Amino acid sequence: ATLSPLVDARVYSVVLFAGGAEAVVWQIRPESMDVLILNEVPIHANELAVLYKDELTIGVGKKLLGRIINPLGKPLDGKGFIATKDEGQYFRPAPAFSMRGNVEEPLESGVTLVDTLLPLVKGQRMAVMGDSKSGKTSFLVQTAIHQAQAGMPVVYVLVSKSRNELARMVETFDKAKVSKNIVLVVSDTAEPLPVGFLAPYAGC
Repeated sequence: ATLSPLVDARVYSVVLFAGGAEAVVWQIRPESMDVLILNEVPIHANELAVLYKDELTIGVGKKLLGRIINPLGKPLDGKGFIATKDEGQYFRPAPAFSMRGNVEEPLESGVTLVDTLLPLVKGQRMAVMGDSKSGKTSFLVQTAIHQAQAGMPVVYVLVSKSRNELARMVETFDKAKVSKNIVLVVSDTAEPLPVGFLAPYAGC
């Protein structure tokens, strides 16, 4: 949506519309600004919009372990409100190269072939690529389970997935008895596209 500029608005500020729609500022120009709508409340021409928060943030902390949330931090598991003390920025700058530590500690996936031939390392960024139905999800789920069984907190992000896929994932983690060490961040196919866009940032 395109709005008239709001005083003190910055990129990533949160805007609230009179009808209840919520949005994040995405681009600011001298005479207008663009916002991404974050919920399904309809907006109308000439509707009043106000600056709600200086920056889009998400609750962080150990109380998220064992919970299922959407990319805006709202619970999806029916277990009630999550009382987090701290908040994290979605779009905080990455540490400078000189500030990053060495990547030396192994990250075991639990898949012997991978751990032997292509060992992963904590702190390493890795893309898992392959054709459809080639086992990418199975590998990542196995890695998440293996790390959670070792007591490591795991954040698993599902982007634009169906409710059936989410149910299967929850069942898999429950069967492995590791749900208490996993945070599931889920954007489903029914949510507005900007929410799915935020999902990886929320996970980070």
